[in-house]
Amino acid sequence: MIKSNKNFGLKVASVCIGLTVFFGAQVWAQTTKLGQFLDPLADKLLVASTLLMLAGFGRISHFTLMPAVIILCREIMVSGLRECLSELKVNMPVTTFAKWKTAVQMIAISLLLLGDTPTFGTPLPVSSSATIPETEP
Repeated sequence: MIKSNKNFGLKVASVCIGLTVFFGAQVWAQTTKLGQFLDPLADKLLVASTLLMLAGFGRISHFTLMPAVIILCREIMVSGLRECLSELKVNMPVTTFAKWKTAVQMIAISLLLLGDTPTFGTPLPVSSSATIPETEP
């Protein structure tokens, strides 16, 4: 029996948004002041919310929680600095290093989200002290 995919619409929307952002920013080199302000903020919100959820579900704990706290503190400090500088009319452009840092963070968080799920036939060595209960359809 084929199971229905409840998240199909979300996956399609995510791919469409990703393609729109890629073509708008990279291929056609379209940027706006609002986009320059909101893009780093959206990245910070994504990283912070994912790290908090991973900690809440027990996927990261003890010593592995410390890097998450450091990342969250840094994200808050950089956001505050950007806000402060924007009031002074000082532009703080995103550097290539910052883009690479964000890419590495997203890849690392993706690996944490994969957790114990089999990837190409082998489970990833991530311990989990909390489980998410399965719901009946």
